[in-house]
Amino acid sequence: MAVEVLRRMGLTENAAKVYTLLLDAGPMGIDEIHVNTGVERRHLYDILGKLQNAGLVVFAHEGKRKKYSATHPSRLMGFMEEKEAGIKGIKTELLEVMPNLVKRFGKQKEETKVDIYRGVNGMKTIFDETLEHKENYYIAGNWGIIRFMPKGFWDIYNAKRTRKKVWWHDLVDQGYTHRDVGAFGKSEKMKYYHFRVMPFRVSSPHVIFIYGNVSVQVIWQENPIAVRIENKAIAESYKKYFWYLWKLGKKS
Repeated sequence: MAVEVLRRMGLTENAAKVYTLLLDAGPMGIDEIHVNTGVERRHLYDILGKLQNAGLVVFAHEGKRKKYSATHPSRLMGFMEEKEAGIKGIKTELLEVMPNLVKRFGKQKEETKVDIYRGVNGMKTIFDETLEHKENYYIAGNWGIIRFMPKGFWDIYNAKRTRKKVWWHDLVDQGYTHRDVGAFGKSEKMKYYHFRVMPFRVSSPHVIFIYGNVSVQVIWQENPIAVRIENKAIAESYKKYFWYLWKLGKKS
């Protein structure tokens, strides 16, 4: 358990083994650490050096030999706080350069850009991108975000969407309104959201997202697949199709 927690903090498995060994056994020489962990000596020097830099291990000379010891476990909290401070610093720097990165991305000369995203992490990327656009349109929605994304993902995403005041215009397939899939309480109303049900006998084998100049065709399954197309004319064409079906659909 302790080794797993240390790994999640950023230590390698071998570093976690060395640290917990020194906690249990007290001062040890390199040979003793090698025997007790099975980690090759040539790797131990690098591991111990990194643990020393993190303030988790110290050494003392006993005659001609070095003996390594773990520092008090309270140092682990300081180690984590320093990592968090470093991440905040990087995030601040990233926010500063983000406008330039977005501008450079926008200069790509391809008239039509097509990318394929696979799996849950690919869909997370798509949903993150939708939050950068105030108007989102969904054709043949079937609430795959509830049925196929990890538990709790919808709640986190929807909270961000609401804070950013991002509208969902949802044209859902027959039998897939948010009430039908149990996404919300029956009396609950989402902010910045409205839907109509697709016209009778009109459905699609996949869901289409439209936002900005992007349209995404999503096949919801255990390992989702999304085809992202960035082309203004195609996105505008899908929006026209959306509003045509919207007029035919059943009002919410």
